[in-house]
Amino acid sequence: TGKGTPPSTGNTTRPTTTTTLNGTANSTSTTRNPSHKPKSLTLFQSQLTYCITQFVDKEPSLALITIKTLIRMWPVGNSPKQVLFLNELEEIINVMDEIAFRECCVPLFKHITQCFRSDHFQVAERALYFWSNDHIVSLVAENVATILPLVYNVLFYNSNHHWHKSIRGLSFSSLKLFLEIDPGLYAQCAQKYREDDNSRQARAEFAKRPQPTHLDAKPKGPVAQVAPMPDGQPPVRRKSLLPVDAGTLELLSTHRSLEDVIQQSPVPYDPNSHLQGEGEIVDLNAPYSDDESDGYSDDDLEDSPRQLTPEEEEQERLKQQRYLRSR
Repeated sequence: TGKGTPPSTGNTTRPTTTTTLNGTANSTSTTRNPSHKPKSLTLFQSQLTYCITQFVDKEPSLALITIKTLIRMWPVGNSPKQVLFLNELEEIINVMDEIAFRECCVPLFKHITQCFRSDHFQVAERALYFWSNDHIVSLVAENVATILPLVYNVLFYNSNHHWHKSIRGLSFSSLKLFLEIDPGLYAQCAQKYREDDNSRQARAEFAKRPQPTHLDAKPKGPVAQVAPMPDGQPPVRRKSLLPVDAGTLELLSTHRSLEDVIQQSPVPYDPNSHLQGEGEIVDLNAPYSDDESDGYSDDDLEDSPRQLTPEEEEQERLKQQRYLRSR
């Protein structure tokens, strides 16, 4: 009547206010808490499904929004919860009419196909039980041209390669159902599957082949030929041709390998033969006398501050050696 609090509308949103550090309210926002998110969904899942089906039954346009929302909140990795969602999907499809089903059949069966492919046999089994519902089969038969290309590949693969025996049997029964509905379309899908499978096998075989590398590439220049040899002898590779150059041939003729240098005996060293000055031979084993020392003593072993000539340096070195020998 215009006064008092308005009645609750049943919306799942609730307002929340955020406060700043000084204690004043900053802004008001709304947070959503979907009823399908709690872990305790099993406690009220049947009542929740009943409410949703009633909404879809009274307003068929809500079917597409409801199914897209369920797909968006799909519990990936939680197999028991996926089974609950599949139960809810089946209940929603039961209250759909032909127009609403035609609008949402593509996203719906794309997702159901993923359930067919599930490794958990309970999820795949619950999804395959959809074909046991007469109402769903009638709706699928009217839209078989849209649905069969989406589900054929997975059903055919499951009927041959799934690890669980019941899944293989249910997949084969589903294929027989589609064969009875539209044999021509079924043959087209089977032909397309065979062509795709052959192309996949061809690509797999091509990937297994060793790929050519730059070493396998054909050389541009001349290639050294292998000379034919008599039977029982290994082939000999011809030497490559070197450029004819006088300087190169001379260097090659005087070249000495490292082994020749190492194996060559060194020149014997004669300690008595040392040059002094311009060729004078000095005997280092000769006795040292003070007359020949020219006043040389221990103090003279230190370096001279004056810069010596090369001849003087040689003289000093010989004097030091003779002096040290005499000591």
